[in-house]
Amino acid sequence: MMSTKEKRIEVKLWGNKGAKCFFSLLEQQKKDIEEKFEFEDRLELEWAPPKSADGESKIAVRCECVPHPRNKEAWPKQHKWLADHLNQMRKFFVPLVKTWLSGTESQTKDRAVLKHLRSLSANADPKHKYGPGGEGTHHRNLKELIVENSDRLNLGPGKAKAEHCFRTGDRVDVWIKFDSGDHCVVEIELEGYQSTLTGAHQALKYHALLAAQLDTTRLPHAFLVAHSIPQTIKEFCERHGVVALEIPQD
Repeated sequence: MMSTKEKRIEVKLWGNKGAKCFFSLLEQQKKDIEEKFEFEDRLELEWAPPKSADGESKIAVRCECVPHPRNKEAWPKQHKWLADHLNQMRKFFVPLVKTWLSGTESQTKDRAVLKHLRSLSANADPKHKYGPGGEGTHHRNLKELIVENSDRLNLGPGKAKAEHCFRTGDRVDVWIKFDSGDHCVVEIELEGYQSTLTGAHQALKYHALLAAQLDTTRLPHAFLVAHSIPQTIKEFCERHGVVALEIPQD
């Protein structure tokens, strides 16, 4: 889509009438979906729910154009932007749309779409953290750095363990037991707003899970470690008792 009045171009998943229910199903998994759409230009998905029972709904990514979209000299760059973002949107949403359209009854379709979304969430981690072959090299290197140098957290000497699995099936990147008797969970990310925000939430979850495992009122420390952490995420961490630690990439 192109809007000459608003000077922007846009790629969107759009629907009307029956799509309201489909939009609602996708919105239930909004957090997981947005995590997979960390575009290189850091743009975020725009969610526009229907304003009425038969209203239109869309999930879109937009680009404010400078120069104006009618400027032909800018078309190659703008068309490349459209192609790149269209391909990523298509790759993720087309299987979901096909799942929705293949059902014969509303509840059957709803269950099928939710099942497919949850399978994507369970089997696919953020692209910067894991790739088709498993854990990414940069993520693994940063995790090993913390395991081998737990003193970087400034909590004294301790023994670190990578990939500790809790009773719930959740797996924390690093668990450290310090000589002082304190414990700490560490969530490793690399960079980016969506990834580090999710990492902060994960650190809070692991913090509670370790406290339950130890059955203690002496709450563990919780860290989010990344190469780069946006200021807004640092402020979120501070409000919720998570230490945000940046370790620049060599």
